[in-house]
Amino acid sequence: MSEDVQRVSGVITKIEEINSEIRNYEISFKQGREAAFCFAMGIYSSCGEICRPYTPVKINKECVVCPIKIYKQEGERKMLTPLVGTWKEGDSVDILWYRKKLPILEMLSEKHKTVFMISAGTGVTPMMQMLFYADANRMRNFKFVSVCLNKNETYRILRSCAEYPGLDLEIVDLYTQTEKGSRERSLMELRLEVEKIERETAIFCVSGPNSFVEAVSGPRKQEFGGMLKIMGVLDENCFKF
Repeated sequence: MSEDVQRVSGVITKIEEINSEIRNYEISFKQGREAAFCFAMGIYSSCGEICRPYTPVKINKECVVCPIKIYKQEGERKMLTPLVGTWKEGDSVDILWYRKKLPILEMLSEKHKTVFMISAGTGVTPMMQMLFYADANRMRNFKFVSVCLNKNETYRILRSCAEYPGLDLEIVDLYTQTEKGSRERSLMELRLEVEKIERETAIFCVSGPNSFVEAVSGPRKQEFGGMLKIMGVLDENCFKF
């Protein structure tokens, strides 16, 4: 196992229900160790046969907090979240720890004034991790804007600027499951939000389902494109999570 990947044991110390499908899991480490800033962690099933990546939104030496959407079992497919849905406080869990994949500090420079974060659903979790890191490191020279698409208000994971008191943060929620809402309408509203800022001095971070990322910034792990490119955003100023 490489130096950047470590398997550690933890205990579920708190479970908070966000809605009927999404829960916050607080996992404390059995062995004390410094929790390096990371992009994702793998969570194992109790039998150790399944490991899936998730993004913690809070990290410290003693624990992580990770929102997880619980999906129903589909036939014989190997799925982790139906098992996660049965976990209780006090249960043990193994996690695979990944160090950072995107160097947040190195992404920002003096020319950047705005960090514009675009996400859909649980895609907001890497944005929340970034906000947590920025708040802990007193990154007060930037304006942070989070625009997140959700089905409706109950699906919001990032709920309040008060969670990051040291940051200049604006939260914009767009809903796809309303009387006037649809995914296409929400993308139009997203475009209006992007038009409000000075794009030449902004850095854009995009996360969510593959189809959403593709519509906004081109296919994941492929060439930059989509709505942001059409609007004149430079490739070097866009990062896909």
